Amino acid sequence: TRLHDRLMTVAEQRLGHALAAQAEQAKIEVADGGQTRIALDAIEAELAVAVTHERAMEAVTVDLERVVGAARETLRQAGPGHDAVDVLYLTGGSTGLSPLVQRLAAVCPSALLVRGDRFASVAQGLGLHAQRCFAPG
Repeated sequence: TRLHDRLMTVAEQRLGHALAAQAEQAKIEVADGGQTRIALDAIEAELAVAVTHERAMEAVTVDLERVVGAARETLRQAGPGHDAVDVLYLTGGSTGLSPLVQRLAAVCPSALLVRGDRFASVAQGLGLHAQRCFAPG
């Protein structure tokens, strides 16, 4: 019942976005080998979780492989091959995970790695797209 109570608190207090933001910040903080603590007092007094780089990598290994697999499949479908890729543009919080960057770089070993703003480039891109779609004239 304790776990159910926590879930109900998250739902009733509408804490989903706040928790997602905390998770994103933790991901960034541990990306380069660090560690952090996520305070979850809004759910339950003194509730917290420690996140280390190693623990985060264990949690996302399958997802990393899925992302790299999608990159390989995209290249296969596009047809030019991995040697034709000149630049890999890395953006978003996940690109702070060096294992992901290393795996993607291995798919396109001759590509230059260019990093966008990990915190805002996705939102900026969405804003530009919205402007194209909905701006008058």
